[in-house]
Amino acid sequence: MSKIKTEDKKNNRRDIELPPNVKGQASEVEIEPSEAEKMLEASRPYWGHLALGVLTLLLGYVLLNLFTQNSATVAAGPWKQLDLSTNQFRINQNVDSLKQMENDFPNEKATNFALQLAGDYELNRGLQQMVLDREGGMKLVKRAKESFQKVYDAPSTTKTVMQQRRALFNVAYAAESLGEFEEAKALYSKYIEEAPDSLLYRDAERGLARVSSPEFIALFNEFKNHSAFDEEAPGAAVEDAPNIEFPEIDIPKDMEGATETKDGADTGGDFEAVKPEVKSVDEMAEVKEATEPMEDAEGKADEPEGDEAAKSAE
Repeated sequence: MSKIKTEDKKNNRRDIELPPNVKGQASEVEIEPSEAEKMLEASRPYWGHLALGVLTLLLGYVLLNLFTQNSATVAAGPWKQLDLSTNQFRINQNVDSLKQMENDFPNEKATNFALQLAGDYELNRGLQQMVLDREGGMKLVKRAKESFQKVYDAPSTTKTVMQQRRALFNVAYAAESLGEFEEAKALYSKYIEEAPDSLLYRDAERGLARVSSPEFIALFNEFKNHSAFDEEAPGAAVEDAPNIEFPEIDIPKDMEGATETKDGADTGGDFEAVKPEVKSVDEMAEVKEATEPMEDAEGKADEPEGDEAAKSAE
């Protein structure tokens, strides 16, 4: 019953009508929106543009990440190839893999390192080979000079100052080794002017002195123009070694079959080495007792001589 009564009271309240003056005042009161609501309402036409901007930023971030990773992979490519080529060169001593980097990765720092390594090997190998194969050694030195020249002519952004100087010195040294003295003289002079603080400065000065020396040039030309021959050397012929006949030695019958050498090495015979006889302790004691009286007698026999020498001295 109480529940029904309260519901009736509520319904009665709803049915109550306000006075006319109160109704007018209530209708005239308006709730003013806040600043945030005003801004939100003002931005409503731009909501689509804002969403599009957020999506663009997300897409740009993803693309930037991909570009960074791809750039790192591309930048690491030449160095990975240099590592593989260097390992292959150490195994088979072939510089073709190092020189191939010039075609695969042109104008890269790693490529200049590869060409420098290939040139060093070809230059050293060519100088060693000149002693036995002059033409083959010259070809290797020419190839080394080409490698060094490529490093020297490479853009400055792809090499260090040390590489630049070293390449210039190596080109000059290769030209000197090939007998191109005027070019070597100009390159050594250029190195001395450009790198007075370099570790190779003194070597460049010595190189310039060599290629400017007439004696050195004459010696190199003599070496370069000499012709190999397979004829007999001039001069008296070497006599044949004399034929020495050794006399036969009669071996005693008791030594037949003994083939032991002086060093004790057995060469196959049935010779048995004679071992020295070792005396026992008792036998050695008997020998000592037998020799003691003899030593005492010799001592007494020597005493008079001592007395006579003393008397004569007096």
